[in-house]
Amino acid sequence: MNSHEKGQSVVEYILMLAAVAAIIVATLPFIRGIFWERNEGDVGILTQTTDKLSEEHLQNGSWQ
Repeated sequence: MNSHEKGQSVVEYILMLAAVAAIIVATLPFIRGIFWERNEGDVGILTQTTDKLSEEHLQNGSWQ
């Protein structure tokens, strides 16, 4: 019984580490985006140009 309990706790520990790693990987792009927007204006410029392009498409009626 004791060895089985130890094995179960190891599996739970590994699953917990995997869950933490998955959360970190999922949040990395958002954290990077926040820092890139603060440090460089490139992201802001890119979003502005895509917004203008989508507005032009909406006005022309070619965006469906």
